[in-house]
Amino acid sequence: MRAPLFVCARAVPQSGMERVAHTVLLGLAELGEVEAVAVNSTAWDDVAMTSLGRRVQGPHRLPVMTWRIHRARRLLEDRCVVLVGVWVALCVLVLPARRRARRIVVWDHSLVPGKLESSRKLRVLAAVARRAYARADTVVCVSGPHAAHVRELTGHRDVRVVANPIGSEPLDAEELAAGAARRSERAAGGSWAMVGALSPTKNPAEALRALALAPGAHLTVVGEGPLAGDLRSLSADLCVADRTTFTGHVASERVQEILDAADVLVHPSRGETFGMVFYEAARAGVPVVAAAGPVVEECVPRCVPGLTYAGGPQGLADAVAAL
Repeated sequence: MRAPLFVCARAVPQSGMERVAHTVLLGLAELGEVEAVAVNSTAWDDVAMTSLGRRVQGPHRLPVMTWRIHRARRLLEDRCVVLVGVWVALCVLVLPARRRARRIVVWDHSLVPGKLESSRKLRVLAAVARRAYARADTVVCVSGPHAAHVRELTGHRDVRVVANPIGSEPLDAEELAAGAARRSERAAGGSWAMVGALSPTKNPAEALRALALAPGAHLTVVGEGPLAGDLRSLSADLCVADRTTFTGHVASERVQEILDAADVLVHPSRGETFGMVFYEAARAGVPVVAAAGPVVEECVPRCVPGLTYAGGPQGLADAVAAL
């Protein structure tokens, strides 16, 4: 049988799901042969990966990706195929030739209630996934609450939890102490960081509105997305533009530098499947203030230091002050 194949919607730009897939592929490559495909972007050059075409955005992305996979369907033959994310999973599972693969695993990172409620596009994909996922042999989810919802949504008999490679275990006491010591060496201040896609699900406007309630604090917004322009306008309307820095998308090394310089990570997201950035913040000695939800409450404060809040700008500002 041929080497396992990971099918990724994209490799670049690298957000949370892509970072995790890259990490897993690098680890598997050390253990044996593994291959990957980037359907909608250039490929990584440090793993055995093939690009099926340049990045396409917009409403026609799904048919373009499906056609590319159909043309390259021989790549799927006689092997275990791991479909990374709901977009690429649906592209493959609708193909009549899907059973040429020995085993199909869907690695889902998206189908949780908070994300579905905040994204019409994702609700449409979930409606298709409700039946399409049944054609996969196994569905892998990254947390317990995530797996519970996927079971309920799809009725699939084989839904398994495999935590992402960062933060799969609580941080040890020495690591937390070292991070806290680094933070205590800095002068106390109001340096906030927010890391994530600038999308309705991540709810970044709530952080700006909370910033307006915290005179003297500064917010660094790390990420890009469809709300970028609206958020810049909102920061001006709220008179916090001089206390807000928008970095756009940055490399993971730069994200860690920004966290190292922050006093708190604010995370008003409406839906999380894993919360990888919580663990990155904890390793930098930075506490988290996050909107409450099933996955968040598994992490904060059980695994990483911080507080949860019920929602709303005032709730976020109050929680930061309570730290």
